[in-house]
Amino acid sequence: MKVVIQCAGRKNPTATFTLHQRCLTFLAEPDPSLDQVSPWDKIPGLESNDWIDCIRDIGDPSAWEKYVTAGIGISGGGGLSTSGNLYANNIYRQLMARLGNSNVYILSAGWGLTRADRGIPDYNVTFATDQNTPKAAKITPKARSEKSSIEMCIPDDDKIHLFLTPKYYEYWKLSFGAQGNHAERQVLHWRKGQGLPDKNIPSEQVQWHDCGKMRTNWQYKAAKQFIEAISTREDDKQ
Repeated sequence: MKVVIQCAGRKNPTATFTLHQRCLTFLAEPDPSLDQVSPWDKIPGLESNDWIDCIRDIGDPSAWEKYVTAGIGISGGGGLSTSGNLYANNIYRQLMARLGNSNVYILSAGWGLTRADRGIPDYNVTFATDQNTPKAAKITPKARSEKSSIEMCIPDDDKIHLFLTPKYYEYWKLSFGAQGNHAERQVLHWRKGQGLPDKNIPSEQVQWHDCGKMRTNWQYKAAKQFIEAISTREDDKQ
């Protein structure tokens, strides 16, 4: 089985890309004069490649050479944090430990869909609309769906378990949910007491979770219940 869980605002410290030894900040609406770029901006000197391409090409020496020639590096002399280790909440590591790194995907407003073992830089791009969120960080699910993503699909025919709040589900549906057989494979994990984000989802593709009074970040509790249910089923088989 595969899991897709949305990203989180709280992140662990990590490296970022540098351009001519200047650290870059990734935003939805960047100010280039402040060494800011968006993930989908074209790379100076490599007009056929954006920063998402740059991430895809890490680990391929022949492909990476052109980025080095263009003045791109990674801050701190180390590597980028994997997406599964970037976010502070431990649920991402718990999913990886239970299902395997290659079976966990993270959906972010910045980098799109990325497998948990793929390295990514820090970023500040969000679907949040509150007044405390900087305008430069904001993007809508529809606008984000019109831009590229690190991963464009989830391979194999496994069930895809979604732990997404409404705006992330909207982005998923616009960008991935109708591709290939994604729609038939998906199981949406949803909070009891909250209306579904899509009235056309078949009832057999929805798994409800009692998250108590939680109204935000309930997807973490739902994912924890999911892990516990898997463990219980496997214990029963022994």
